[in-house]
Amino acid sequence: MFKTLAFGISICLLSLSSIADNIPSEKVLTERFEQAGIVKNDQWVKKGDDKSNWKTYRASGDLFYMYDSRFGAALISEKEPSKEQVDASLLSCLAIPAIAFDGLSVERKDKALATIKTAYLEPNEWSEDVIDGLMFKVKKSTLGGYPILYCDVESFNTWD
Repeated sequence: MFKTLAFGISICLLSLSSIADNIPSEKVLTERFEQAGIVKNDQWVKKGDDKSNWKTYRASGDLFYMYDSRFGAALISEKEPSKEQVDASLLSCLAIPAIAFDGLSVERKDKALATIKTAYLEPNEWSEDVIDGLMFKVKKSTLGGYPILYCDVESFNTWD
């Protein structure tokens, strides 16, 4: 009985540890960004000194970044964005957690979409949710009158 209980608890703990994990390595992230057709591996620009793991890529109004235990995008639109531009920003934002997980299950996609929707309903406030051990954060704001959508994934350990 005790061995069965100990085995069951061990399996549960191993299952939890496989969910609550850090973001993928920089190498894996760069491969996934390239597979998604967003950033080619050789287009990332290293910022800072040798101790810094800060890398960025800028395409028109979009800035993608990787830094230690987080990565994401700042998506800047025209002052009066078209529906197509808004849709493109939303899809780019949704790509961030998809890159973290190498695809999105229906449950993960629903959580990510709910987080994005909340950010649109509550501008200038961070909307966040833990999705299988990673924190997905979104904020809709403006920068110099231009709409900007911040989408960020970071490692998550505990609630403060």
